[in-house]
Order: sequence, then C-alpha cells, then structure tokens
Amino acid sequence: NQVLLRFENDDATHAVLEAVQRSGEAWMSGTTWDGRFAIRISVSNWRTSDGDVARTVAAFERAVDSG
Repeated sequence: NQVLLRFENDDATHAVLEAVQRSGEAWMSGTTWDGRFAIRISVSNWRTSDGDVARTVAAFERAVDSG
C-alpha cells in the first residue's frame, strides 16, 4: 500500500520528510510526481500496528507544527 503526500511547496515537503526521518519514528522516501517533490509512504509489513501508524502520524504533526 502506497500513498504520496505533499505540502505547500517542495521546500516544505522536503523539510517535513527530513524531520520525520530525523525523529526515527518512521522512514520513507521522497519522489517526484508530476514534476513536484512528494513523500512516498509505503506500508507493506503485516506487523505494522495501529500504534506504529499513530506514532508516524504524530511525527508528521510535530514536523508540520515545528515548520
């Protein structure tokens, strides 16, 4: 399962991705879609729990709030 995520612009999207990666809560990659930078989130492990998802969402929220 994959999803692409973008914020206001490429710089903001890069900053959020870097902050989430620095948090150590989750790792995801960046990609280019339709000429713009995006975050690619891929959830493929059957052991991923609701708690894992909640912690990752919280890491995104902290990254957005701090930016």
